[in-house]
Order: sequence, then structure tokens, then C-alpha cells
Amino acid sequence: MRSFRFPRFRQHWLARQGFTLAEMVIVIGVLAILVGISTPALFQMMLRQDIQEEEIALQEIRKAIEAYAADRNTLPANTDDWSAELAGFTSLSQREISSSIWGHPRTFRMFETNRQVQNVAVTITYVTVLSTGPDRTANAATNLPVSSGQFAADSNTGWWYNQANPIAAFGAVAPAGDDLIMTYTNYPEKMAQLQETLKRMNRIVGALDAFSKTRYSELVSRCASETRDTNGDVTGTWATLCNGGMPERLIYIPRSQPPAGTDADTNYYDDPTAAPTAAPVAFNPTADLANRQLQMQAIMRTLGLSDETCCSAVTGAPFYLYSNPRQKLAGNTCATSRPDSTQMKLPARLTTTPDACG
Repeated sequence: MRSFRFPRFRQHWLARQGFTLAEMVIVIGVLAILVGISTPALFQMMLRQDIQEEEIALQEIRKAIEAYAADRNTLPANTDDWSAELAGFTSLSQREISSSIWGHPRTFRMFETNRQVQNVAVTITYVTVLSTGPDRTANAATNLPVSSGQFAADSNTGWWYNQANPIAAFGAVAPAGDDLIMTYTNYPEKMAQLQETLKRMNRIVGALDAFSKTRYSELVSRCASETRDTNGDVTGTWATLCNGGMPERLIYIPRSQPPAGTDADTNYYDDPTAAPTAAPVAFNPTADLANRQLQMQAIMRTLGLSDETCCSAVTGAPFYLYSNPRQKLAGNTCATSRPDSTQMKLPARLTTTPDACG
């Protein structure tokens, strides 16, 4: 049988057990150097990951604020309960909303201002959510009080009103140090709602115009078909609506004032098939909100429009319709009475706020 023999040096290494002390010292030294080199990079990588997660959380909070505003047409009150109010509008828990991933409370601040845009009052809201970052200490942010002491000494409202131009100040808000700030304003949404409101008002005005023209044509045709006397005047129950140029002096849109006092029944043409005998239910602009909305929705159906057309998309409140408004006089005063059945009427008014001369 043939045998094989290992060279002497290979037998020497096979006979050894483990490493020598010198070899272990060298290996440990090399490992220490590698750890020393890689630890800062690893720490920086973990820190960047934490910051990215915090930025994502702030964007989720922003989406929750947008969803909250779209659902309720308002924003959470500027209180400690803001995180609880937003919890139902995001997958984040209340704790994940109120505290950063480093376990430090986030600061929620909100400011509201009223602006007149195309004669419509619009409430614009500005929000900041501050996260103090990995060091859990609020750093100085541009034009924004960040520490709890500053917030206590200078309230949210006080801070905004202390700015020469709060809108510009909001635009300049920026984090400092390792802070992170989320900003939000509902200005774009409000402008979209305002445009929708103006579209609804234009639809109502167009529908009222078409409605009145149709009703006027109906009455003129009716008057033409009635029996007349030798003077050419209509006789019978339609005389008050057909004689003396009355078709041109009547109101042909749904009434918006109670049929009493200066608002005589002959001001309106309500029924195209018979002379009016009893005044229909009138829309009352001074009624409470719920009743006014129901009344306006009924008018929308009469005009062939959807129920939602009755109301402002900005506030949700029903419009004010004045079908027989009073004349506006000098000095912001109003005529004491509305035009009667012998006078030409003023154009109807459709407004988003009460009109003293309506």
C-alpha cells in the first residue's frame, strides 16, 4: 500500500493549537481600527434614517391637517388636544403625532386671519409644527418663538400680531440647528372654495334670469288670452296683473320677503296658471341658519339646481337672496320701504352676508 507524507512545515502547522498571544493582539488591534473607522459612519447613517423618519412623520401630520380641514372646514383648536383631534385622520397614533421619534413633544401653533377676497370674507389659517430634532432642544428659528418659555411669554396670537407682516413672517419661518419645521396654510384650498362659491352664485343668477324670463313670458301670454273690455283692459281676476303695465313691474323670481307690509302680493307673479290668491311660503333672509338653508334649498329645486348650490363652499352657510331689495341711499342708509306694485323694481341681490338694504 502506497503512503503519503506531509512536508515537515505542514505537519508543524497542523500540530499547533489556536493563535499565539502576538497574533491575537494584532487581530484585536485591526478590529479596533476597523470599528473606530466604521462607527461614526454607522452613527451618521442611523441619524440620517431617524431624520428621514421624522420628516415623513411631519408630512403625515400635514396630510392629516389637510384631511381634517377638508372634512370639517376648520382646523384643530390651538390647544394641547391638537394631536387627539388629528389622530382620526392618519395612520399615526396620537403619541406618534404629539411626540417626535426622539420622544420629545412637538409644538403646534396656529394663526387665523380674515381676508376680503372679491368682497367675500375668507378665513386663512397658518400652521407650524416644530420638532426639536435629535438633540431634543429647540434652537432659534427665524421669526418663530420655539422654547416653551418664549411661547409662554409671547402667545401664538401675540407672536403673529407682533410681526410687521405676519404673512411674510410665515413665509420666512425656517428651522435652525437640527430642528425640523412643518408649515401649512389652507390658502390654496380656500381660494378653490371661493372660486366654487362664485360659480354657485353665478349659476343661481343665471337660473334666476332664465326663470324670470320664462315667468314673464307666461304672464304676457296669459294676459293676451284674457277677455278685454272696449278700452283694451283685461277684465276679471287677472286685471290687476295685466293692466297698467303691470307685467313689467312685477317680480318673477321666488319671493324673499314675507308677504306683509310693503311687500304686497301683487309684487310677485307666483303661479302661471291662476291669479294669486294666497301668498306662498316666503324665503326669510333673517331666519335662523337651519331654516334659511332649508328655504334656500327649496328655491334651488324650484330653479332646477342642486341643493348644495344654496350655500357658500367657503363657510357652508346659505346665501342671502333679496328679490325686492330697498334702494341704497347716500350715507350708507336705506330707503324705508321696498318698491311697491306701481314702481319699477331694483335687481335682485344675492349675497354671502346680510344686506341691511335687502
